[in-house]
Amino acid sequence: MTKKIYNDSLFILLDWILKKKSKGNGDLNSVSPFIINRWLSMADPNIAQMVNVTTNRWLMSKSDFISSNDFMGIFFKTILPKFNKKIVYIKSPPKTKTNEDYLSLASAFECSTKEIELYEKTLAEINEVVK
Repeated sequence: MTKKIYNDSLFILLDWILKKKSKGNGDLNSVSPFIINRWLSMADPNIAQMVNVTTNRWLMSKSDFISSNDFMGIFFKTILPKFNKKIVYIKSPPKTKTNEDYLSLASAFECSTKEIELYEKTLAEINEVVK
């Protein structure tokens, strides 16, 4: 039986980007930018928002020089906060409210139940900021 050789340069690169002290930056060319973005967005919701705003919106749409792995690694190391926790996949919380609650509101306001849920989430965020 042959043993599969694993390339762990992704995790070395993630340690280099997210931690203050690391052993090196790994092999930047062997890791695709998509995978780097995916793992960084799983680290923390705030980091995910920064990755979405920067790379997914405007960094990847620019020239090849900007979207190169070397530039992306240095860019992320510069802008992202240091993160020392274990990277865990971000799971969406289970939905506790049923659609029956929103059906009557949706019919009264003549909108969809998804809009009602969105309005409720927005109101909760506004109330948190005001406190």
